[in-house]
Amino acid sequence: MGRPSNTARRREELVGGLLRVMASRGYGGATIAEIAREAGLPPGVVHYHFESKKEILVAVLERLSTVLRERYRRRAARAARTETRGRVFAWVDAHVALGADADPRAMACWVAIGAEALGDPEVRGEFEKALAEDRRTLEALLREALVAERRSPRAARAIATTLVAAVQGAFQLGCAAPGAIAPGSMAPLLRRTAAGLLDLEARER
Repeated sequence: MGRPSNTARRREELVGGLLRVMASRGYGGATIAEIAREAGLPPGVVHYHFESKKEILVAVLERLSTVLRERYRRRAARAARTETRGRVFAWVDAHVALGADADPRAMACWVAIGAEALGDPEVRGEFEKALAEDRRTLEALLREALVAERRSPRAARAIATTLVAAVQGAFQLGCAAPGAIAPGSMAPLLRRTAAGLLDLEARER
């Protein structure tokens, strides 16, 4: 595989610049000049690679979604092929577990993007797509686990929606009121929640 083009590299640097600025000042506080400064580039480079700050924001959302998928894949790979619940728990851990690849800045940026989505239809559309893809992944894992245990899979979507909502709430609390959640407690709690919701589904004959 060849090296990334200069354009791709510059875009990645600017996405990283916005991510770091947004994590500390929010999206509203991220000026073009600050994004460029954080990326180590002159301000004029920003408009050469992106039409607007919003376009960089959407690219940040894409990067965060990619990082999340990679965190899940690494954790899911550790589960045996027969451990269907293990893959559900891997999804939980990818979102809220601590570890060497945990990044509080990513969580802060995700919350900032969600806040921006409230007032911007374009950002909302991209945010909704990212959440919908995440929920579909979890729904498929839950359905697989339920079928493997000979339980009714009808509630897979409802359980997935519940867990996605719990994760988003954890992100909000983690940023707005860090002391409200004990460090390292969220992943075990959501694992137990997922297990409890799976256990509630009736076994099929």
